[in-house]
Amino acid sequence: GIQGVSVSDDARNASARRGKKGLLIGSGVGVVALAAAAYVGACYHYKDAIPEGTTVAGKSIGGMTSEQATRQVLTLKHPNASTKANVTAGDQSFDLAPASAWKPDAEKTLDGVTEFSLSPGRLLDQINGGGEKIEPVYTVDKTALTTLVKKAAESKIDGAPKQGRVKFIGGKVSIVDGAPGHGVDEKKVADAIASGWPKKTDYTTELVEKNSDASDNAVQAFAEGDAKKAMSAPLEVSANGQSVTLTPAQVS
Repeated sequence: GIQGVSVSDDARNASARRGKKGLLIGSGVGVVALAAAAYVGACYHYKDAIPEGTTVAGKSIGGMTSEQATRQVLTLKHPNASTKANVTAGDQSFDLAPASAWKPDAEKTLDGVTEFSLSPGRLLDQINGGGEKIEPVYTVDKTALTTLVKKAAESKIDGAPKQGRVKFIGGKVSIVDGAPGHGVDEKKVADAIASGWPKKTDYTTELVEKNSDASDNAVQAFAEGDAKKAMSAPLEVSANGQSVTLTPAQVS
């Protein structure tokens, strides 16, 4: 015959407890997953937001995007703008203000200020404000610095090379010949200043023989070409949708 199978109350209770435990574990995993997703979403949302209170060289960039902060950094002047470099060449000397050759490097200055991070501390700073004080990073433009040295040396050193040029006088082309002279190795001086300034302000170099930038042949060619053409007929100049015609006499 058919045998009856009875399930005790204890067995039924144990099964029920296991079911509830499974539901609780499942629910807990779901809550954790949702919380993790929300946290990651918040971190991503604030990845391009600079925490309130953040400053660069004392100027606030808190709440800005990285693009806005970059524009702000690029307007900064070098803190040693008034510090000059003094150059002694032989028995002569000259000075220059090299700060304009140091350009603010926005990428290096703002490195790490805006980025995706899962750091809880960083997220709290972005939400509640807790920005840091950032010192700007500057990069020297060697070409600009060399030009500064060249201009300063030519204006201060006695016997500097005379640059050949073309003058327009009374509608005629006139040539001013260049002449060799004394000067400095601008690149060598610029390299020394780039390595030492602003901590070091005094530099020593030697006077060297230098020619004018443009050869006499180059000046002569310009005078007989473009310059002569400009003086041979009226010159039309256009700017901002407007045109004006200038006679050779007016140009000179």
